[in-house]
Amino acid sequence: MNRQCQKLEQMFELARIARGWNRTQLAQALGRDPSRMVPPSGNPKLDVVVKLARVLEWPVGDVVEALYDGDSDDLDLIIGQQVDTTIEDRMAGLDGDGLYELALELRSTGRNHDVIAVARRMREVGSVQNIGEGWSFEAVSWNFLGRFVQCMEAASHGLAVTGLPVWLRQNLTFNLAEALYALWRLPLSLALCDRLLRDIPDPGESGSRADLHHVILTTVLRGKVLRVLGPQANDSTMLETARADFERAVLMCDEHQGISGTQLHARLLESEVGLQSVLVDLGSLGVEDFIDDLMKRLDRHLDLDAIDVALAEAVGWACVFGCEVANRHLVGERKSRVLGVLSNKVVEVAEAIDHWLLRERALSLQFSTCESGTSPTLAIDDADRATIVATMGRFPHFRSVAWSLLEPRDEGWA
Repeated sequence: MNRQCQKLEQMFELARIARGWNRTQLAQALGRDPSRMVPPSGNPKLDVVVKLARVLEWPVGDVVEALYDGDSDDLDLIIGQQVDTTIEDRMAGLDGDGLYELALELRSTGRNHDVIAVARRMREVGSVQNIGEGWSFEAVSWNFLGRFVQCMEAASHGLAVTGLPVWLRQNLTFNLAEALYALWRLPLSLALCDRLLRDIPDPGESGSRADLHHVILTTVLRGKVLRVLGPQANDSTMLETARADFERAVLMCDEHQGISGTQLHARLLESEVGLQSVLVDLGSLGVEDFIDDLMKRLDRHLDLDAIDVALAEAVGWACVFGCEVANRHLVGERKSRVLGVLSNKVVEVAEAIDHWLLRERALSLQFSTCESGTSPTLAIDDADRATIVATMGRFPHFRSVAWSLLEPRDEGWA
């Protein structure tokens, strides 16, 4: 019996134990012949997997993972890239610290799949800290690949490791909060941001660059979460907190530009536009003044090739903020024109820096614009369809929008 057959037999045994059934009863529940429950390949039909999940009261995905854990891990590491056949040789003989340095090198060149392979080896051979660092490397790499469910799982596993340094727990917590934001689980993301901002020392007092980095990133993230939740709940208190967060981020970026100018300049742009968007929602800034200022900012960043990835991402988020403000506060032709310009810029940024979350935001914004009648047509070609399918796999909340985008329509949808 091959290994796959053994796994399937083990799952059947778990199901029998869970229900107190004999093999015949289980076979009847699964719609199988008791004498031929396990196919020679060990690969059950989909209907058997679904019924087995119901018998076990497990999510279908967990049953699939239990049946195909090893194979699926290998597949994760080869989809969408040219396999580096030398990575095993480079990892051979390295201890946890050596693997850490290798992961840093690979991360700096954007080889995220290879980083994941190294991170998993770190957890096998390293110290407790190396284990936590391995989970952190894996979470960050999944984040860059737009695989936020996997990022969330890796960060959660890392946080379950005891004895980690404070800075590493902060890294993992922020990765988890950011993944939750990407997956639109906003209250959970907000709770983690609140926790981080309570626990991280004030960077003005500690002088720690790591603390400054974490405080700015978390403050901006919490502002982004609250600027969405506030209008949804019609809660001005949330919007006031978002305003305070963006104001604090702007102040810290201004005060510490000499420490890390490129990254802080990007966060400064994001925070300034985020602050203005909140002021519009609070009625303290006119929507046209906001749009005019945003367009002037974009004029300074027309050539995405001339700016670094961090600043390009900030430009993308500034445009997302602008789209959301336009959706809430503009009407008619003006709304259509502003949304068209800004959503197209988000698409341009997302493609230029391969940013999956911005892709999802752009597609969702464009769809909502079409649904509202502001823009009646949206041409979808084969390349767009491929992007939509890849995006719906990364963002469960996007799937209903994706099906609508992929569904042929008569009103100008190509």
